[in-house]
Amino acid sequence: MDIMDLESLILQKKNLDFDALPSSRQNLTFLTLNQELKQKLDLDNPGSDTFKSLGLLKPGYGYTIAAELLSDENSFPGIELVRYGADENEIQNRATVEGCSLLTGYKEAEKFFNLYFRSELIRGSAREEYYRIPKNAFREAILNSLIHRDWKRRNSRILIRMYDDCIKISSPGGLPEGITQEEYLEDDLSVSRNPDLAYVFLRLGYIERLGSGIRRILSSYRNQTAKPAFSFSTNVITVTLPVLDAKLNVSEDQTTVLNYIRENLSVSRKDIEQHTGFGRSKTARLLKELTALILIEKSGNGPSTRYRLYSRPASIHGTDKGLYPRTNHLYRSEHCQG
Repeated sequence: MDIMDLESLILQKKNLDFDALPSSRQNLTFLTLNQELKQKLDLDNPGSDTFKSLGLLKPGYGYTIAAELLSDENSFPGIELVRYGADENEIQNRATVEGCSLLTGYKEAEKFFNLYFRSELIRGSAREEYYRIPKNAFREAILNSLIHRDWKRRNSRILIRMYDDCIKISSPGGLPEGITQEEYLEDDLSVSRNPDLAYVFLRLGYIERLGSGIRRILSSYRNQTAKPAFSFSTNVITVTLPVLDAKLNVSEDQTTVLNYIRENLSVSRKDIEQHTGFGRSKTARLLKELTALILIEKSGNGPSTRYRLYSRPASIHGTDKGLYPRTNHLYRSEHCQG
């Protein structure tokens, strides 16, 4: 029996949850959490009474592990984000978010997601947001991984792998004891591994109710032929979110251009005009639309301009495009600087 199995057995016998145990760090700060409490719960000055009501401060032994996870600086593993290119041998971007509040971790994962899967279309005077993977599905999958992961596993990060055609989110720890795969997928039974942590996310409005995340992930793909996939092992749960069906979001003319680019890898506008018979202005418009949908990208200028299937970060309106340079790095928020 390893140390994690022993800890689990002791907690089970004492009817305790890991996130309710006292933290070894009691000099915690909560700038991020307090800001959320003020905005979401309209609290002027959150204090010890607020933290007691949330289950983060226990009489007799102080701040809990759930409190540490939500504090501005903690000692737990965080989130590793990777964007792959053509295959897993090509890493286009990588970031590690840890040492700070889980609230910060969630928001930074969302920014990374927006960098690769969000764009805006301008139709007339209207600006339309478009996501190649449903934002709600990604949101629920990340929240599930943060709230329900096994935090006793201090050598494992949540892993978010982004590909052209899907995102895979792997959370350390298998299913909580007492729940089957079928019950997990059908949301028939809610068994929270970290109930105090889940309660805080519930009060802040990040989740609607306990045990409903999987259903919302599946409902995001209700009208799609591609569906989310779930895999389970003793040590990890992985959720795979596929991109939305292109045929439901791309016109017939756009599909003609997209298929030609896919078959020829890299083409010019004139190549497309000659193959499709489309005029210059129509071809230019279709290429602009497909670029905005983050389905293709262009390189070069003037006569040397070429188009190919999308593989790099898009330029995104309203997103800090300089936040994640194309290099390995460790992210820490300003409150996590030691």
